[in-house]
Amino acid sequence: MKIRNEVKIGAIALVAFVLGYLGLNFLKGINIFEPENSYRVRLKDLNGTAIATPVMISGYKVGSVQKISFGYDPQRGYGADLVIGLDPEVKIPKGSTIRVKTNVLSGAELIIVAPQQPESSYLSSGDSITVAQGEDIMVTLTDKVLPSVMDILPELTATLQRLNAIANNPAIDSMLRNLNHSSAEMTRAMSKLNETMRPMPEVMGNMNTLSKSLVAVGQKAERLPLDSLVANLNSTTENLRHMSAQLKSQEGTAGKLLNDPSLYNKLDSLAGSAEALMKDLKENPKRYVHFSIFGRKQ
Repeated sequence: MKIRNEVKIGAIALVAFVLGYLGLNFLKGINIFEPENSYRVRLKDLNGTAIATPVMISGYKVGSVQKISFGYDPQRGYGADLVIGLDPEVKIPKGSTIRVKTNVLSGAELIIVAPQQPESSYLSSGDSITVAQGEDIMVTLTDKVLPSVMDILPELTATLQRLNAIANNPAIDSMLRNLNHSSAEMTRAMSKLNETMRPMPEVMGNMNTLSKSLVAVGQKAERLPLDSLVANLNSTTENLRHMSAQLKSQEGTAGKLLNDPSLYNKLDSLAGSAEALMKDLKENPKRYVHFSIFGRKQ
C-alpha cells in the first residue's frame, strides 16, 4: 500500500506540533503527564506573574501557574484569577496564604506560607488560597522608593556638579598647599618642643632636690630656740629704748653733753685754749722749759 505524500506531510506536521507543544510546556515547567492538584488564587496586582511562574514553599518548587484570567469585576475591580498546579504529595494546611515575590534575576515567584498554628485539615484540589496582605519589598521599592529617588536625582546631580566645580577650583589647591605647609611647620614646632622638653627630667630632679632642701631647712628652723631668741631681741630693744630716753634727758652725763649748750661751749673753749697753748709751746719752747748745765741761777 502506497502512502501518498500529502498523508506523510500531514503526519509529520502533527508529530511536530505535538512535540512542539510538549517541548513548550516543558520549557515553561508544565508537565502534562503528571497529575497535579489545582488551586485558585485571586490577585489584584500580578507584579510580573505569568504562565509557568513557579510556586515555592520554603524555597522548594512545588508547582507552577497553569492559567491566568485577567478581567474586571464590578465589586473587586481589576484583577486576575490564577489556577496553580501543585504536586499532589504536597499538603496545604487550611489558613495558608500566598504572596507574590519579585526577584530581580529570576522574575516573579508565588510563595505559599503556612499559618503559625496550622490546622489539622488541608485544602482540597479546587479550593482557593488567600492572598497575604502587604506588599512585596521589590514592589514597594519600584512603586514608592524609586519615584522619590527620581525626584531628588536632579538635585543630586546639581549638588555633584557644584562639588565638582569646587574640587576644580584653583583656590582649593592653594588651600591644600597652605594646609600642608602649616602641617609641616607644626611638625617642626613639635620637634623643637620635644628637644626643649628633653632636659625637663633633670630640671624636675633639681626641683625635687631643692624642695627636699627647703623641707630640711624648715625642719631645722622648727628645732631652733625661737622663744629665747625673741625674748633676747625684746630685751635688747628695751635696753636701746632706755638708752635713747637717757640721751634725750638732761639728767645723765651723756644727756647733758648732748642737750646742754653751755657745756658744749666750755668744752669748745677748753679745746681752743689747749690748741693755743700747744701752738705757743711749739713757737716759744724756752718760755716754758729751761735747761742749764751749771744749774739754775739763784
